[in-house]
Amino acid sequence: MVKQITKMFAKVCVVILLTGAMCAAAYAADVEDSEAAAAAETEASPAVVAYTEISLFLNGDYVGEGMSINSVTYVPLLAFCESILGEDCISSWDAETDTCVINNDSIEITLTVFDNYLVANGRCVYLPDGALNINGTVMLPIRDIATVFSLEIAWDEASWTVSIDSSDMEILVSGDEFYNEEDLYWLSRVISSEAGNQPLEGKIGVGNVVINRLNDDSGIFSDSIKGVIFQEGQFDVVESGAIYLEPNEESVVAAKLCLEGVNTVGDSQYFFNPDVSGGGWIAKNKTYAVTIGNHAFYA
Repeated sequence: MVKQITKMFAKVCVVILLTGAMCAAAYAADVEDSEAAAAAETEASPAVVAYTEISLFLNGDYVGEGMSINSVTYVPLLAFCESILGEDCISSWDAETDTCVINNDSIEITLTVFDNYLVANGRCVYLPDGALNINGTVMLPIRDIATVFSLEIAWDEASWTVSIDSSDMEILVSGDEFYNEEDLYWLSRVISSEAGNQPLEGKIGVGNVVINRLNDDSGIFSDSIKGVIFQEGQFDVVESGAIYLEPNEESVVAAKLCLEGVNTVGDSQYFFNPDVSGGGWIAKNKTYAVTIGNHAFYA
């Protein structure tokens, strides 16, 4: 439901009322086709989204309130960063792209509200529950922003509080240091050529297949990402030459997320498009895992 609110925010006019630190209610319309969606903007009755206020403590000190929606705790991105880094954080907002940038001397965070990832020092951090734009305040799941700073988060259900420990805080090393250049180069290209028109989760899934093969200890596959991709008879885009095309931006993001350890398809080592192929040997000999977009994945 949270993702639904996020993606439909611009269409159905989510309204949040602030009382004290924060109170929230949101409008959402359940539509099945484009005509119903258009009608929903003017005719549908709003549905109230349940929320719970969450008290936030940093190293034992109260620092503000968050909100829980469907068991996901959201915090204001800028206020959270200021609590962690101090008030020298500088922020900017691009209303045309719904993009927020926060930076200081040690970090730069860029988040476009309708994307399921943020970029911190050139590193991609996955946001499976998305972000919210509430009356101009960007809200992010606390577990995701905590990843950026390697923070320990403790939840107390009895008191509805979240305790944040920053004693061992480490800001993410830059993407230039973290990502292997050759691995990123080839992984982004196989993702783009195989799944460039698929949703982000599907792009990640194709990258997962490559990495799952790399990590397989049976000896069937190569011991490098490039080797896995170029193994004879495995990826049609190698034979067609599409592998050499420049990858689109989201495919590069997907490759980075895969290298960060994000996985959307479990142990899958194979995939195919059921609308194009029956799967042949894969469907007969491997275990179906999940379908994302146009691709069925098998382990």
